[in-house]
Amino acid sequence: MSEFKALPLRRENIDSDIETFLDENTLQLRSANTNERNVKRIIIGRPGMDDAMLDLYLNNDGTTSITHALGKNKELSLELASFLKNTVDPDGFESVKYVIKGITSDDIQPVFDSVPDIKDHEDKSELNIVVNQDNDVRKIVNISSVKHQDTITVSHFKTSNKLMIQGKPLFSYRNFIYLISHLLDLAGLELVLSRTEEEQASIVRKEIAEDYLKLQLPDSFDNLPKITQSFLVSGCCVKLASPKLPEYSMLLFPDFRSLEGILKEILSEHGMHPSQEERGFGTFFYVERGKGVLRRDFRSWIECENMISALENAYAFFNKYRNSMFHMEEFAEATTKVDTLDKAVAISKDCYQLINELYKVKVE
Repeated sequence: MSEFKALPLRRENIDSDIETFLDENTLQLRSANTNERNVKRIIIGRPGMDDAMLDLYLNNDGTTSITHALGKNKELSLELASFLKNTVDPDGFESVKYVIKGITSDDIQPVFDSVPDIKDHEDKSELNIVVNQDNDVRKIVNISSVKHQDTITVSHFKTSNKLMIQGKPLFSYRNFIYLISHLLDLAGLELVLSRTEEEQASIVRKEIAEDYLKLQLPDSFDNLPKITQSFLVSGCCVKLASPKLPEYSMLLFPDFRSLEGILKEILSEHGMHPSQEERGFGTFFYVERGKGVLRRDFRSWIECENMISALENAYAFFNKYRNSMFHMEEFAEATTKVDTLDKAVAISKDCYQLINELYKVKVE
């Protein structure tokens, strides 16, 4: 049983992973209930066979232990347990610990401040941040998931401008990396996205990535802010290197951070400031039948209908993918799992198209 203990499963994907197993084996979910001891019991089956049962122990450190020797159909229970274990990133069994250079207090403090802004669909903060130490030399914080309990420790060394991240690469890690990704140069970005040691990094040259992006962003690349250009190029270098990963959503962080920044930039030019609003973008937009809609009170603030349309399309895309990559929806199939590099590249291209349209309309 020890092989199924303390697994670094992506908890937000467990339901969708079980759904995949059921579909592949023509099975049905009988029940999935979590008790007061934080044990989730799964019962599956189909007509003509005994039901299979297993328990998922949602441990306080963010890991998950599986007990499968339950019920009458132990063979099927073992198959599901093995399937879930195989969804684990092999590197996820090991805690990460690395240092990113060149991060100042002015860089990292806004990131720390924005940690509580990661919210679920009920507008509740998904991450807690606790300051353990803060003096002239260093600041140490613990960032933990409210729902999944996994924790990372982030230490900022103020005199040497170094940032150290320690912990398992689970929910808290992925969200924190999203928040800091806009600060990183190419080497730092490759390091946190693929969790590869610097000497093992394999990335595409900047010139190749720039040429690729100019083809994808023909009306906008040269007009983008230099920091956004650099950010997109860095992320593209990693993707074009075709890394082999168990899951690829983190490779999309630079694209979504860029789109988020451009949305905020254009909205602020029209007097709308999502960062200053408790509901963020939700103050100005809502989604109806999958389409983004600028709220009526703000439509008159933007005179150009083409810009309103471009903003609505960009918001709908950002809201759909950003939320579904980090939050478990009520229905498992609503969660986005980027399990192939081709899918990541396709989503990136859609993101590029929206960025291009925003800037094309902006400079008209």
